[in-house]
Amino acid sequence: TIAGYHFDVRVIGISNTGPAMFDYTSQFPGYITSSGASSFTMGSQTTSTTTIGTTTGWAVAITADTTKGGPNIMVTGAASTTIEWTATFIITKAMY
Repeated sequence: TIAGYHFDVRVIGISNTGPAMFDYTSQFPGYITSSGASSFTMGSQTTSTTTIGTTTGWAVAITADTTKGGPNIMVTGAASTTIEWTATFIITKAMY
């Protein structure tokens, strides 16, 4: 089976640790293709097209999950900071 996935991911992180509130949001459009059960390739657009907030140490990355077969979201936050992360995933899949 051959499959293609187009996705649009929107991620937001928010924290009120310390004297101020910090926030970070990113939007990632991209695609993944699959030519078999465990062969997944991330498309060319895997970097954020929109990032709002410049909180040091906070980041979001999208990778291909070759075990589960789809996109994977990885978030990073600052040490000793409680962050609430939320993601919205819009995905379109085509199979042949």
